[in-house]
Amino acid sequence: MLTIAFFYLYEGVNQTNFSGKEQHFQVTVLPDSIRINGDQVQFYGKATCNQTKQTEKVIAFYRLKNEAEQLYWQRIDYPLKLVVIGELILPENNRNYGQFNYRQYLSQENCHWILQISTQKETQLQLKSLGSFSYRKKLFHIIDQKLPIKVASYLKALLFSERNDLSDDLVKNLKALGIVHLLSISGVHLQFLLNRVKYFLLRIGFTAETTGYFLIFIFPIYGYFAGWTVSVFRAIFMLLISLIAEKLMLRWSSLDSWSVVLIIAIWLNPSLIVTLGFQLSYLLSFVMILLSQNLFKKKQDSIIESVWISLVAMLVSIPILVCYFHEFSWISIVANIIVVPLVVHGLIPLLVILLMGLLTIGNTLLYTNFIKVVQFILMLFEWLIDAISFRSFYSIVTGVPFFYLLFVLFISLLVTFLAWESQKWKGTTSFILLCSFTLLSFQPILQPYGKVVVIDVGQGDALLIKQPFNKGNYLIDTGGAFHFKQEKWKQKIDPNHRIAEKILIPTLKAEGISNLDKVVITHSDTDHMGALLDLSKEIKIQELVFPKGGTAKKSFKEIVNQFVQKEIKVTEVLKGDVLFQTNNTYLKVLYPFEKGKGENNDSIVAYGKIGEFHWLFTGDLEKEGEEQLIAMYPTLKVDVLKVGHHGSNTSSHEPFLKQLEPKYGLISCGERNRFKHPRPEVLQRLTKYGVNIYRTDKSGAIYYQFDSKGETVGTHLFETMLK
Repeated sequence: MLTIAFFYLYEGVNQTNFSGKEQHFQVTVLPDSIRINGDQVQFYGKATCNQTKQTEKVIAFYRLKNEAEQLYWQRIDYPLKLVVIGELILPENNRNYGQFNYRQYLSQENCHWILQISTQKETQLQLKSLGSFSYRKKLFHIIDQKLPIKVASYLKALLFSERNDLSDDLVKNLKALGIVHLLSISGVHLQFLLNRVKYFLLRIGFTAETTGYFLIFIFPIYGYFAGWTVSVFRAIFMLLISLIAEKLMLRWSSLDSWSVVLIIAIWLNPSLIVTLGFQLSYLLSFVMILLSQNLFKKKQDSIIESVWISLVAMLVSIPILVCYFHEFSWISIVANIIVVPLVVHGLIPLLVILLMGLLTIGNTLLYTNFIKVVQFILMLFEWLIDAISFRSFYSIVTGVPFFYLLFVLFISLLVTFLAWESQKWKGTTSFILLCSFTLLSFQPILQPYGKVVVIDVGQGDALLIKQPFNKGNYLIDTGGAFHFKQEKWKQKIDPNHRIAEKILIPTLKAEGISNLDKVVITHSDTDHMGALLDLSKEIKIQELVFPKGGTAKKSFKEIVNQFVQKEIKVTEVLKGDVLFQTNNTYLKVLYPFEKGKGENNDSIVAYGKIGEFHWLFTGDLEKEGEEQLIAMYPTLKVDVLKVGHHGSNTSSHEPFLKQLEPKYGLISCGERNRFKHPRPEVLQRLTKYGVNIYRTDKSGAIYYQFDSKGETVGTHLFETMLK
């Protein structure tokens, strides 16, 4: 109760002291937090305002001026004190349903502001004392310099919880198999290391008592180098408490250790309790401790025990995973049985030997050849993971789960574990549990409402049309970011990859979508199709639709060719083609009239009835195209207009608006975009003709909901993420 009271007290004081108007700061950079992406550096630091002398934690961004400065930041392994001028920016809430909430995440880190540094006036270096020097980062520098990139990335991930350098594809494949936890140091890792260190020390002549004291001394040091992540903290302190209790001859159970470590962790950082890593780490270890008293103990065969442990871990983690990621992997039991032993008993010992060799024998011929062997084994491991992972096949997408389904699942799990433990009613409770998981898996087809969603993808277009009961899902454009030619050192991680992974895919999965019947690309500009390829790796696409002549642009043609190779249906459309049609909804192509070149005025213009309204989606159609459209359809009227070209002044001219008489205008554009869309002139014209305007840059994603009868659902016609 005291801990709970402290938690609420902490939440009350976890507030900012800055007003947001401060500009002059002294910032102490935390070296372990430095992340460099092209010409941008990001880090956490303690910022002290020169005027008010208030100090608090911030996350800072700074634009590097040259390659030499980039190299300088890469080598920093001690706290750095900067005198800077910058702007405080409030972190964003999620702008789409199901998207990562950056403001909430930073608040959990006791951080409330982004500091955008504009000028770095002065640099002072603190003394490299024992307390300030980052030996962890120094070790990483040595590893990066002495070992190949692949070997170094695995060594840092599996031994020190630093997984930033692992390839995205590997992490996604492990996630699809339900074994991404292998990249986090856990009790399994530490127990293995503990046993090996014990064995080694005893073999070289240490007594059992001396070995125990040595382990008590060495494990906190290892925890420092492993970054004291949630799972590392839990596992190491549970081991330390057990070792100390053993030395003091105390009757101390694993559950006692777990309980004490849990309370210590909450007191040190109460906000951890609402994080995924904390919940999974402590919940799984808690369940394993309880069941190990009898259920696991009765299973003598190691394979059977592995099956039971993997099954229990999967069942317990699913409710949490669907709350965070809106999906779970059904293959994780098999994957855990196959892959976990390979990692724990194969890769980790090799990497430990590799690290010891790096710190001792160095650049000898024997060690160099050993590195090559390890590199080859890692390549085989990645090949195996890639060969058995079919991301969309293994994942069951649930969408944001209904509360009552989670409640039923939780009760079913509890009753099932009790039945297994007591050896009573195992068949009945297992059947009930299976039914609960089946209901959760089929949740998307239980949703009676359809939606039209203007997804906020920044300066681009992406619009989802979802039919009731998941009977049809259609995506118009995918969003994307333009590439500008830069020097190699300035180049960042592909922004289109970020749009797909951080925005588009989570939004679709939150809606319970794992399959798109059609993806319609209105034209071949990057801001409309840039995220298409990354999207197709996670979400199954049945058919790709685009205007005839769209492949005139090389970048889009290459993507289309990849779709053809994957045997995905590819369709070119012109005026008169129907995109979809049901009893109450339809969408058909009004434009273009003839083959184009993928330019703005070759955009697909789609018209149809969805819910109670008639809609017109115009892509990036400009004035010349609009004139052709209203000339061809002189009686065309609409209720909802997706405003063309993100609100550019080249579109939405007066004759067009006058004829259509739209009641609502939806504009997809990026916040503070470089093109200054939507243009004031366009907003004035829309207002003149009585159009109610909704903008993603101001409101985030825009939602319209309807039922199977075609009637609008909800108290408001249009809901927005940012109120």
